Amino acid sequence: MDGAEEVLRALVRECPALSDAALRLAELRGRAGDRGEAVRLLAGVAARDPWHADAIAALGAALLDDGREADAAVAARRALRLDPEHALALAVEGGSLAAAGEHARARACWRRVLALEPVGEGARRAREGLLARGAGR
Repeated sequence: MDGAEEVLRALVRECPALSDAALRLAELRGRAGDRGEAVRLLAGVAARDPWHADAIAALGAALLDDGREADAAVAARRALRLDPEHALALAVEGGSLAAAGEHARARACWRRVLALEPVGEGARRAREGLLARGAGR
């Protein structure tokens, strides 16, 4: 565990309402392959603040990465109800649609992500989805 992760863990432990610390820690844990902890952290933020579209979209992304496409789709829809143009939520929705075999709808989601936000995690996921299906942009 590096210094940044230690600081984030302390912040989450001492001040659980500090959503940004939990989001950053979840991102670090997800990158380290600990999807279970990432999901737990993000679900905690969403439970404390059901209006936190970023946390809910990130939860959807973590669930999708964990192969839980149906749960990811639920999280994406919830985040999109809060913010219909949330790029990460749209990218997760695209991934969920692709997993369900709805490739045309998935590509439409991913293209919308790139139109809304050409850089960022949502855009990265959208590009990967489009390239994997031979529909790069």
